[in-house]
Amino acid sequence: MEIIINRTHVGKRSVDGSVYIGGTYVCDSTEALATRLPEGHYELTMRKCPKAARKVPCLQVPGQPGCTLCSSIHDRRCKIRLSTYDNLLQAIGQGMPDNELLLLLNEAEDCERTALRNIPQAVCHRLCTGSGVLGQGDGGILLGTSLVPGIVCNSRRAFDSLCERIRKNLERGNSVSLNISYTKPQGKINTNTNTKQDKQES
Repeated sequence: MEIIINRTHVGKRSVDGSVYIGGTYVCDSTEALATRLPEGHYELTMRKCPKAARKVPCLQVPGQPGCTLCSSIHDRRCKIRLSTYDNLLQAIGQGMPDNELLLLLNEAEDCERTALRNIPQAVCHRLCTGSGVLGQGDGGILLGTSLVPGIVCNSRRAFDSLCERIRKNLERGNSVSLNISYTKPQGKINTNTNTKQDKQES
């Protein structure tokens, strides 16, 4: 099965297009401009995504660490949070007064936010859900119904439907690929259809 993403709009922050299978429209797509893939042909596989906590369609991109990097960053985030909770549990066990415990909690939350900000963003090119590209920089291609450039709705419905078709094809032993192309938008259409003859008749 070949999935085609036909990009039709390249903006300041997003690249938007439409998804087709066998010439039939499936849904719309949007992705962050900074992490977009070059136009081309990519094989798709279903992989367990720690971020989504489920299997998602991932693109096989040469040189991309993919789930190894994503899993590593996910593990580091978990360790930071566990360390924060361990410190709080120790303080509670030592009978720390409520006012001091509240201060410790605020400090722990600040330290956690700082540590999480210092973890690099994982880039994994995959089909995924979301409402828009603002704040997105992980290489995901968001599916849904386009509202404006960079924003989609009904993302979960479009994602689940396409995932099911991919899963069934892979289970049957069929390969699934994604072909990304770009169609340059046409110029403005001249809506003035009045001819010289029309003017004479009027």
